[in-house]
Amino acid sequence: MKRFLVLFLFFLTATVHGAFAQSHPRYQPDGVPFTNEADTYPIITYKENFFNGHTYFAEGKKIKASEVKKILQISPEDAKEFSIANQKLATGATLRWGALALGAAANVYLLTTEISQSDLVPLLGMLTGAIVLDIVGIPMRREGKRRSSNALENYNYKVSRNLVYQPTWELKLSPLKTGIALNF
Repeated sequence: MKRFLVLFLFFLTATVHGAFAQSHPRYQPDGVPFTNEADTYPIITYKENFFNGHTYFAEGKKIKASEVKKILQISPEDAKEFSIANQKLATGATLRWGALALGAAANVYLLTTEISQSDLVPLLGMLTGAIVLDIVGIPMRREGKRRSSNALENYNYKVSRNLVYQPTWELKLSPLKTGIALNF
C-alpha cells in the first residue's frame, strides 16, 4: 500500500509539473517551444535629426513613427509605451516652437514700438508666456525621448532573445483531448 501511494504521488507530481511546464508562455499548447521567426521582426533604431526629431530605422531603412507602432504591436506593452512617448515628443516640440514664436513676437514688439508704461504689460506677458511654455515643453520632450528609447530598447531585447510571441488559441476536438488551448 505504501509503494502504491508513493508511486501515485510521484506520477501526480510529474503530471502536474509537466502541465505547468507546458503552459509556460515559451511553449505552444502541444509542448513544442515557440519558433517565432524572430528573424522576421526587425531591430528598430533611431537617430535625432537637425531639429532634434527622431528618425526611425528598421533594418537600415527609414520608417515613420506610425510604422514603428505597427511593428511594436507584437509587444502590446511596448507599443503602448511608445505611443505615449510619441505623444509627449510631439506635445513637447509644439510647446517649444510656441515658446520660440512668443519670444520672437515679444522681440518684434519691443523693437517696433516706443517703450512706455502701457506697452510694458503686453511685452512682459509675452515673455512670461514664452518662459512658461519653454519650462513645460523641454521636460516633456525629454521624458518622451526617454520613454521612446526605453520602449524600443525593450522591444529590441525581446526580439534579439526570441522572447516575442503571438497570443494563439487552438480548438482541439478529439475523444481524449477536447477543449480550447489559449496561449497568452
